[in-house]
Amino acid sequence: MIINKPSILKEMMRDMKKAPDIYQPGNFWMFYVDKIAKDLEKKDLNKFRNWICGPGSIKSFGGGRDLYGMKYGSNIHPFSDIFIKFDRSFIIKYYNAIINKISKFIPALGIFSFRSSIARNYFEDNLKSLQDSAWIISKLHDENQILNNVEDSKEGDPYGFTNNNKFYTVNFLKEMMQIFFIEKHVRLKNLNVVLEIGAGIGQKASAFLKINPNLTYIIIDIPPALYLSQQYLISQNYKVFTYNDAKKIKSLKEINLRDFNVICLAPWMIDLIFDNSVDIFINVFSFQEMEPYIVENYLNKISRITKNYIYMVNLKKGHFVAEKKKKHGVLKQVTTKNYMNFLSGKFELKSERDHTSIFGIEKNSSELFFTKLNQK
Repeated sequence: MIINKPSILKEMMRDMKKAPDIYQPGNFWMFYVDKIAKDLEKKDLNKFRNWICGPGSIKSFGGGRDLYGMKYGSNIHPFSDIFIKFDRSFIIKYYNAIINKISKFIPALGIFSFRSSIARNYFEDNLKSLQDSAWIISKLHDENQILNNVEDSKEGDPYGFTNNNKFYTVNFLKEMMQIFFIEKHVRLKNLNVVLEIGAGIGQKASAFLKINPNLTYIIIDIPPALYLSQQYLISQNYKVFTYNDAKKIKSLKEINLRDFNVICLAPWMIDLIFDNSVDIFINVFSFQEMEPYIVENYLNKISRITKNYIYMVNLKKGHFVAEKKKKHGVLKQVTTKNYMNFLSGKFELKSERDHTSIFGIEKNSSELFFTKLNQK
């Protein structure tokens, strides 16, 4: 069960606004954070992976129902659950059956059918096909048979499917595709501490911990994403060192990292992490939403605390540019070339490919795997 504690979220939001500018949301996320926080305060988080929503909501960092995204600014999805009884009612089905028979002789009369009911059947068949494809593609990339031993969590009431008596979602399989790429370079079972900036709802953390229950996964994110991932991971019975716990210490040296599965930190807490304490740093589609000077600051600190590897996936040319400050978008794009420059002399690029996901090869995004220069 996911427990919603709005007082914790409000405290995080207050602290964020007092933090140094470089650790506050960039122009891209400043457009969203207050709205999302207010939304989370009043909702039942036990359904957060089943909400039908779109950009500007938790959908932007991994929440919401798989494959049911709304258009920006829309409040209505044509296949929302609230329309199911109508679309599947006997009267509508009977009426559409009559129109269907008549349309064989007079096609133009098809305009009088309740097409939303018919379209739902096509839509749901397509979703099932996408789930099947996601499973097949994932299995083809799963060289070490990881999927035989892991499955997604049902916390948050996600929209998913069962295969071999295990539960999966499309979002979970998207995370696993990235994990398969990491596994080509380093076995997850050999890792002790993982750090991710921009962890969203914490789904990658959950997947890592299912593969290697003995590691410690450090999450750094802005609220409200940090709050949601913290509560989500607590609900899965992981031992979580919370944001409020972190406020009471000056360094993670004060605790035994092995006592915790997850450590939740806000961006302004990054200096709590001590040198060479992290085995691998991860950033997926997060740096692209920041300005270059913010990313450079993070990677300077990451270079100090990470002793082995860096894995990143981001748009090659960065996110779209805002018309002006406080309008949606980044003020300046951060590109693959920027990442190379920021890590130059500290980490060496070992592998690069176009991002390969369950939806195919995405040529506008790169997967990058670095090793520290002192690694042999």
